[in-house]
Amino acid sequence: MLKQVNRLMRLSWISPSQPLFIASFPSHLETIPVAQFLHDVTLATKKCEEFGSRVLLNRTDFYEFAVWFIALAKLGKTIVLPPNAQPTTLTQVETHCDSVCSAVLLQGEAVAPAEIYLSNNTKVVFFTSGSSGEPKLITKKIDQLWLESQQLERVFSEQLVESAVFAATVPVNHIYGLLFRLLWPLQSGKTMYRLSLEYSETLQQLLKKHAVTLIASPVHLVRFAQALETSNEHNHGLTIFSSGGPLSADTASTYETCLGNSPIEVFGSTETGGIGWRRNAGGETPWRPFPQISIKLNSQRCLEIKSPYIDSEAWFTTQDKAELIGAEEFRLLGRSDRIVKVAEKRVSLPEVESFAKQLPWVADIKAILLQGKRDYLGAVIVLNDIGRQQLESGGKLFLNQQIRDCLAQRFDRVALPRKFRYVDALPCDERGKTPLRFLEELFE
Repeated sequence: MLKQVNRLMRLSWISPSQPLFIASFPSHLETIPVAQFLHDVTLATKKCEEFGSRVLLNRTDFYEFAVWFIALAKLGKTIVLPPNAQPTTLTQVETHCDSVCSAVLLQGEAVAPAEIYLSNNTKVVFFTSGSSGEPKLITKKIDQLWLESQQLERVFSEQLVESAVFAATVPVNHIYGLLFRLLWPLQSGKTMYRLSLEYSETLQQLLKKHAVTLIASPVHLVRFAQALETSNEHNHGLTIFSSGGPLSADTASTYETCLGNSPIEVFGSTETGGIGWRRNAGGETPWRPFPQISIKLNSQRCLEIKSPYIDSEAWFTTQDKAELIGAEEFRLLGRSDRIVKVAEKRVSLPEVESFAKQLPWVADIKAILLQGKRDYLGAVIVLNDIGRQQLESGGKLFLNQQIRDCLAQRFDRVALPRKFRYVDALPCDERGKTPLRFLEELFE
């Protein structure tokens, strides 16, 4: 339970023996009670006292991430979360920090309190794709994140099985994963599954023993759907949340058939936090705003919001075009900028282009979203002299891979171009612009 006490947030549990994290390993089952978690946080806090004020936290193990995150939050540190673990990304992110949390979990004696107090001075820094070609730093106050996690409990608690274990396919270093996978179950006293659910078989095994609240993305839900269709013995204990991109009507309908309810889709962004939600069983279900979120459209028909999860009390303009349906619902009509979604990951085309222009072979480049069974990126590239020599000596496939390998130092694999076109000059219209249709024609 989370409660404000003076200028601190008190996090407490009914019993120190309550299971807080569980995991299934090939050799054993793991259960970590509240007392063990608080013991580890107490030891980690002592180590965190050595760090500066802005600390890079990069942990792939969910439990270790939770321990260090709460330890840093006790001390009011600014916690910097990298968007991925690519080497170039981490080097770039480190320039915004004065310490790196690279310590291992400590062993030793510690008096674990029955409750823990967290500083309201804590801030969390996320990195997200920007339309300018540079990643954007988004800073959130910890009380904004706790407030949103409490709102999730108020809105959705009646739709969950009381004893359900929170499990996830999504990483915890992005705002959706942080809120839904860690902060919400932590403050509401729920048990969390330590491992990421990469395969439907793991989810099915978990459902044999526990009701599950699954925090997922559409790309995983498409893969899981068939397995749940063919084995629905334990599906009644499953509630699903989805975010990162729209869930197709067909996939939503499959879950409606299997579970009796389609997944709860959540719409928002790093900048805004959660904006709205829906269950899209029919394919055209509009979104409804969360409580305390006000919405309107500007003259370009972009959605504007007022939200307690944003510092400013002014209207915040998103880049999402929308249509209002009455006073309390809306439909989304696509983006107005060059931010695209690939496998539910937000990718800035200008950012890909800006990084690629630093490579030794590239004079100019335009990135484009191409559509097939799955969306993917294409790249139209003007080579410099070195690039043309490389193309001539090594061939197109070799140069393609060289460029992909370099981009992989900065971007997730899904953001790497899958198709390349090498041209003498970017196609332009009479105004000197490069219309999207000109680029698309090169891939037809």
